[in-house]
Amino acid sequence: DRIVLELAIERWETIEGQLDRVQLEIDRRAEHHAAAQLLKTIPGVGNLTALTLASRIGPIERFPRPASLANMFGLTPSINDTGETTGRLGGITKHGHPNVRYLLGQVVQHLTRVDRTLREARRKIRKRRGAKIAMVAIMRRIACRIWHMLRTGESYRVT
Repeated sequence: DRIVLELAIERWETIEGQLDRVQLEIDRRAEHHAAAQLLKTIPGVGNLTALTLASRIGPIERFPRPASLANMFGLTPSINDTGETTGRLGGITKHGHPNVRYLLGQVVQHLTRVDRTLREARRKIRKRRGAKIAMVAIMRRIACRIWHMLRTGESYRVT
């Protein structure tokens, strides 16, 4: 039992050292990435989240409108038009990377605690449509705000 315990402790220390090295590299890369620095002004966004979002977005010039960025993340509703029936909206498309949607969901949790307008919008949508739809709607709004931030170079302003 003692040998197994000592080996487990050695593995633990090795993994902790590796995690420290990875964290230092993340911090170094975020420090030199302009878009990541801008995204870090959003409450609840740290180095890893900022780098992940910035790397998935790439050059913001690729997106002509804020809705284009939300669409790339897979946060826009799909359209189920068949025959003469038009205007039927389905669930979100989920075309984008799932990690981005997960991270945006985490940002919503933090941001709605400090941003009064987003908190109120989420509350109203949740009351009318349900919690999951409210979460996606706020994620889409945050994606649009990110587009504006990266286009103008302005920091996030809590309202």
